[in-house]
Parts: sequence; structure tokens; C-alpha cells
Amino acid sequence: MVKVKVISTFCDKHTGKYHYPGDLLEVEDERADELQGKGLVEKVKGKGAKGYKHPPENRMIEEAENR
Repeated sequence: MVKVKVISTFCDKHTGKYHYPGDLLEVEDERADELQGKGLVEKVKGKGAKGYKHPPENRMIEEAENR
């Protein structure tokens, strides 16, 4: 498993969930390579990785408040 940081919004073909820039995901090495090849994520190195880990409902509330 490897941690990746989302750099471009995408809908995961395996889970159907949307991921937004700044989100941190933990995926298998092969999946990380696939997503990185498409320019959707970048691999995170080290323990000090900064990003967002919001449940979908919190993201919707946050986006509505920012409009």
C-alpha cells in the first residue's frame, strides 16, 4: 500500500467515489501507478504529508458555505 495525494478531481472506477485535490488516499502500488500515469495523483513520501481527509458529507457542506 502507498499513500497518494489527489491533484485532479476524479471519480474512482472501483468505488464510484469522487476524490478532490488535496485528498489523501491509500491504494495498492499498481493502482497508484495507474492513477499517477493518468495525472490524477502524486505519490506522497514521508510521514509529514499534508492533505485533506473529509467525509463526503462534510465536503458538500464546506463547498456550500464557500459559495
